[in-house]
Amino acid sequence: LNEISSKDVLNAFDTQNVKVFTDSNLLVKELYSLNWNNTNLLLMSSGNFDGIDFENLAQNLLG
Repeated sequence: LNEISSKDVLNAFDTQNVKVFTDSNLLVKELYSLNWNNTNLLLMSSGNFDGIDFENLAQNLLG
């Protein structure tokens, strides 16, 4: 199979409300920059997010 580009993903969703990350460090940085009060997060991947510890990340984000 051919690699799917970030542009392919954005075009498939056809919305401005989707962000595509190919670098897990940039993803984590973006998550820390947002306000999570009354907010849901959906993460979709064909991989493992480079081993991000999501339990620890969630605890840090939610305080």
